[in-house]
Amino acid sequence: MSDAMLYTPHGCVLYLDLRKVYGDKVYDYSGSGNHGTIYGAKLNQELPCRGLEFDGVDDYVEVKGDVVNFNKYDEFTIIVWVNRTEKGRGGIAGYESDATAHRSPSMWFYPDETSLHFGFGDGTTWLRATVSDVLDVNKWFMVALRWRYDEGVLEGIVDGKVVGYVDTGTSRPYPNTVYHVGRVDLYHKGLILFVMIYNRALSNDEIKKCFEDVQRRILRRIVAARDVAVR
Repeated sequence: MSDAMLYTPHGCVLYLDLRKVYGDKVYDYSGSGNHGTIYGAKLNQELPCRGLEFDGVDDYVEVKGDVVNFNKYDEFTIIVWVNRTEKGRGGIAGYESDATAHRSPSMWFYPDETSLHFGFGDGTTWLRATVSDVLDVNKWFMVALRWRYDEGVLEGIVDGKVVGYVDTGTSRPYPNTVYHVGRVDLYHKGLILFVMIYNRALSNDEIKKCFEDVQRRILRRIVAARDVAVR
């Protein structure tokens, strides 16, 4: 892993540390070799580094391969550490090719900067939910999606707590093999620090530990260096 101190439960198939980039590449520290390609986003140069900065216009990171074909999983967890620096809507992570019904599991600041919008397309229908008053600007949040096929529920999670869900029934995500960070149909304006994908549904305790570990060990250093809010 890129940071031995970080708590990373088993089943991690993608681990992008966006503080550590090499040219136009973000390496996958899960050991699976699913490296990301940077399009436009710039490394934050302040110390300590706060990850990649996205301009909200055309910046994003792209990951390709079977690892982001969520159709093949019976369960998964996606975790993104994100800070929106400007009011407005924006995609956090996901993928849309040609139709909402073809979207990968995706999440947004939408329809405003305080709401989390999330869901996935099953090829026929766009299954989604919106939860208000769970996000804000100029603050760090750990935003996550957790899904179990046998339960038919996609959960939206903020800072280790379930804030909403989508009843997905017997549907599975559309089989895309591309995934974007900082973009879905809309682009993200702000910072992204980490992206993790697990091939299983993490427990509530595991998700809470992921949140607490990064908050305590990484974000406290950022806040000490600059006035960026963290709860």
